[in-house]
Amino acid sequence: MRVATVVASLAFTLMTQGPIQVKAESQCSIGDFNFTGLAQYLVGQRRLPGSIYADCNDGTPTCYVDDGISDTVDPTVECDSVNIESGRRELGVFLPGDRAWPERTVCYRWDGSSARELFDRAVREYQDKVDIMWIDIGECRARFGENTRVCNNCNMAVNIQKSKPGCFAHLGYIPHDDYKPELNLGDGCEHLRIVTHEMGHSIGLIHEHSHPGREVIVLRDKLRVSSDNYMKDVNAQTSTYDRMSIMHYDGEEMCIPKDRGVKFCDVTETESNGCVVPKEEHCDRSQQETFGRGESLTDRDVEAIRKLYEKEQRSGGPPAPQPQPQPQPQPAPAPQPEPQPAPAPAPAPAPAPAPGGQFVYIGPEKAMQDQLTQWCNWNCPNFCPGDMCRQA
Repeated sequence: MRVATVVASLAFTLMTQGPIQVKAESQCSIGDFNFTGLAQYLVGQRRLPGSIYADCNDGTPTCYVDDGISDTVDPTVECDSVNIESGRRELGVFLPGDRAWPERTVCYRWDGSSARELFDRAVREYQDKVDIMWIDIGECRARFGENTRVCNNCNMAVNIQKSKPGCFAHLGYIPHDDYKPELNLGDGCEHLRIVTHEMGHSIGLIHEHSHPGREVIVLRDKLRVSSDNYMKDVNAQTSTYDRMSIMHYDGEEMCIPKDRGVKFCDVTETESNGCVVPKEEHCDRSQQETFGRGESLTDRDVEAIRKLYEKEQRSGGPPAPQPQPQPQPQPAPAPQPEPQPAPAPAPAPAPAPAPGGQFVYIGPEKAMQDQLTQWCNWNCPNFCPGDMCRQA
């Protein structure tokens, strides 16, 4: 898992356009800047709104304005109009140190979406797993008072909306009055994993497939969004790469290579960098289910968020959840003998023969006459058949 080192905006959009056509690269030039490959930044840095980058396609450069939103096609700009030095000076005042929201609190403004229940479920997951609190901007002042660091003194909120196509979000927090972060949940975005993914961008996580140690390769002839969505972030703080991160793509433009010993090019590289440009023939498509299928925050997602927010502590609002003490193991109880059924009550003793032999057997004559007389004395007078016994 990794966390971006520049402010950015990322997304997880459902795109309808076909793959972006990318031809074999030869060298391109813009002013004094010569380059090959895709997603070469001329002004600013990746995911910093207003930055400018270029793709080199068959010797022809195409320039784009990074609007801070991933998983979309960035707007183009005429490369001849790019003033590289001036742009760098202008963006220099806009570079913050990190993207963590102060005091682990993200303010939002609900501007219409059918995914409110899913959003509330994801809010609970971020609260319970990583102690990130989401609050309505209308509650900020009452909770945190005047002159607070929270949400730029309660003046900044993520606008949660469905007014635009796709699923996307700006990346993290920028303490600047011109920064207007959005989290868009357009048609087709009503899935918990998508909402959780976009909220990950809002709190400052970039895509997991940008990890410099990623195991997937990217087919540049199958890109469905701008090339900067797929480039490795070699400057990112990293933890262990996580294929099943909630922040990992799962599209056909990525695959696990058949031969993992080959050095494959990133989208920013060409064969001149001593690597192999990935193609479909290099893909092991039987492995498509092994990446990008996370449904919730993984342990490594949690680790990345904790690293990003390790300097931020909450000072207001509800108390942070505390880990519950684990019960100490107790010795196993000694085995108890199986309960035995209660003994059946002893049969009532037969009545003793009447004293002096008060009853005699009078039935048909039998060889066991004496025993039958004894039977009459045991049972009479309580049970004394008249055709068998009589009083002597």
